[in-house]
Amino acid sequence: DMQEQKVSIIADNREMPSGILSVLKSLDVETEFKQLDSGDYICSDRVCVERKTVADFLSSITDGRLFEQLKGLKEVFEIPILIVEGKTDSLFSDRNIHPNAIKGSLPSIAIDYRIPILWTLNIGETGSQLFSIAKREQIQGNRTPSIRVSKKVRSTKELQEYFISGLPDINSVLS
Repeated sequence: DMQEQKVSIIADNREMPSGILSVLKSLDVETEFKQLDSGDYICSDRVCVERKTVADFLSSITDGRLFEQLKGLKEVFEIPILIVEGKTDSLFSDRNIHPNAIKGSLPSIAIDYRIPILWTLNIGETGSQLFSIAKREQIQGNRTPSIRVSKKVRSTKELQEYFISGLPDINSVLS
């Protein structure tokens, strides 16, 4: 029965203090915490969300972390998503970062990295978005959240299995 299927999300344990866990609990999402190499919330075998507050988004543009993280995310997940959480009116008024740096990075994220950006106001909206993404992938798409590690692949057999398990509608068990 479709109603019985629970949505589950694997979250990076550094996200524990964010308060999003309680939002996900209230939406009846099973959350498992792990130390993730890239991304913050794994919603399926192909979708992973990187969550940034507006402040963290800005500082990660300034120190170059953002594009490193997005590059890492793209290497592992077919569909990475960036959620930027908070009031966007502070986006261009932050004194420590030139507006052009932000104006240049947004198209780069969308075009060069092909990563969609979802804007949320608070943890409630972020939790709700994560739930919708995971539900869409798991219940409609019949996928399961799984950690895919691209950097630790060794043998040809493992490489073939890794590649095949990344194909649509095939998981590591089936491959």
